[in-house]
Amino acid sequence: MQLNRLEGFYWVGHSGGYAAAARAMPYPITQPAVYQQVKRLEEDVEFKLFERVGRGDMRLTPGGQALFDFIAPFFVGYAAAIRAARANATGGLLRIQAAHQLIRELLPGWVAALTAARPGVQVEILEAGTVELEALRRGDTDLLIDHVGAEPPSDIGAKTVAVTYGYLIAPAELPGVMSGDLAAQLETPGSSLTALRGLPFIAYSRHLGHHEIQREALGHFDLAPQVVAYLERAECITAMVAAGVGYSFIPSMEPNGPQHPGVRSYPIAVDGARFPVVALWREAGTPHPLIELMLSLAPSPPVSSWP
Repeated sequence: MQLNRLEGFYWVGHSGGYAAAARAMPYPITQPAVYQQVKRLEEDVEFKLFERVGRGDMRLTPGGQALFDFIAPFFVGYAAAIRAARANATGGLLRIQAAHQLIRELLPGWVAALTAARPGVQVEILEAGTVELEALRRGDTDLLIDHVGAEPPSDIGAKTVAVTYGYLIAPAELPGVMSGDLAAQLETPGSSLTALRGLPFIAYSRHLGHHEIQREALGHFDLAPQVVAYLERAECITAMVAAGVGYSFIPSMEPNGPQHPGVRSYPIAVDGARFPVVALWREAGTPHPLIELMLSLAPSPPVSSWP
């Protein structure tokens, strides 16, 4: 059995189709060539490996799934071993997935420290809306950096590298803001934020983890506002608040909270308003030397009991 046939099969199973596999493979290859690799492998094993489920989409058969599960660790581990060897011999490549806010507030200084410590290193950063551990398990990325509220599974390494804090942001022209009532209410334990009553709320999109955190914050202050907009990014929410559309709760690593003309930021001094930022990596396979170096350069010490 030829290895290139298994490789073509792996990439089709990994990518979900022949065209996607041709684009994903680490060297130039055409879609028909990938198809021929899989066809020859099916002749070798004498059973179907895929079934078509849509235009260009392929699904593993039960036999194909069994074979894929057997060979996938080799191809994932092989790619990781090559990256590790190159990182030892040269500057190396480190692939990172992180939320937009952390790319903007945390990674610039951290990456600068890495490039200073390892001249020639290359960093590939991909914005990710949610934490997807499968991206690590598949070998699609080396590090995931995000807010994680639960201890990760045993096959995923983790280290807390920073912390963000919760802030209430409100229009600066809001009467309760201008009079100081809102600040006084926030400083009074158990106080209801009457200065916000009747004001609409600007929320994170429902699929983001921050959306649930916002819901918990609203419940803590006994608020049930009308949500007028759902947005992906903190700066977009802040712009809406500046325009007077409503108020919001957002996390920030900025020392004084989000700063924007027309917006006032107030720290939320309640339990649960500290959110650890965690770096996650795949434990299995060849250790990536740049992960250890990156973690050693993390800008803040751990702030939680794990890891």
